[in-house]
Amino acid sequence: MSNDLNDCFLSYYCNLNEHRMLCLPNQPRGFFDSSSMPLRQILASILGSTASTLLLNPLNVVKIQWQHALSSLSQNSSSTKSISALVSQIYSQSGYRGFYSGVGVSLVQTLPSTVIYMSAYEQIKTQLAQASSSTTASSSSSFQNFLPAIAGGSARLLTVSIMAPMELIRTIRTSGSTEKP
Repeated sequence: MSNDLNDCFLSYYCNLNEHRMLCLPNQPRGFFDSSSMPLRQILASILGSTASTLLLNPLNVVKIQWQHALSSLSQNSSSTKSISALVSQIYSQSGYRGFYSGVGVSLVQTLPSTVIYMSAYEQIKTQLAQASSSTTASSSSSFQNFLPAIAGGSARLLTVSIMAPMELIRTIRTSGSTEKP
């Protein structure tokens, strides 16, 4: 059923695109053509990553400072003992800016990470699909079911290998700790 729907959509899209190109031959190809696919993936990953980082950074700051407070609880009896008290402490010390502590490092980490992952995922998936199409039909159909998992795992492994040092720096900056790791 979903293949029929995909075929129907692709047929409609191709006819629409062909009609547009016949009617407007001197117009630029547009953002939805396959030639702009890498650019669309990069822009989408940048926008999504930026939005999620800005929305979730306050939660990340509270989580990391809560972990830091719990680790120092045994050493210092005046440490924050509840999350609401910690949120109040962050706000009273730094205002709303305190909840965005480390957001620059987070963006420097997440933007390249997301672009690397999305680009690697699509490239690996495309290469595996091309390789599997050249094999026999019986083994190819079972392999096709695992393509997204293989591509996703491989892309994630590549991304983590490249970006792990940035995660350490971000955690140290966000925790507010002056200790060396």
